[in-house]
Amino acid sequence: MKCVFINEVKFSKESLDAIKDIRRRSQMISALSKLMPAGIMINIFLGNGVLKSTYNISQTDFKSLANAVSSLPAIERRVIYTIAADQALFHKGKESMFWGGIADGCSIK
Repeated sequence: MKCVFINEVKFSKESLDAIKDIRRRSQMISALSKLMPAGIMINIFLGNGVLKSTYNISQTDFKSLANAVSSLPAIERRVIYTIAADQALFHKGKESMFWGGIADGCSIK
């Protein structure tokens, strides 16, 4: 779908709540992308001696961590799509066009 400019959209309370929900979830995913690696590093090094840290490094699955962190953007896109697609169905007119565009990957400028 081509992204089009939609002028003077009047948002309902449900749409405003959905926008807040998308922002909240995006912030949570952003925080998670920083906390996951930090948690691993804390687990490996904090309060451990050299031998324990060396053992923890050898037992840590960094590949799985990288896969988990790298999948977060796709999870975020799916969450946004789900919320936007639902909102597009529940509204009509410009508000529905707005949510349809968001579901199709258009961004707000």
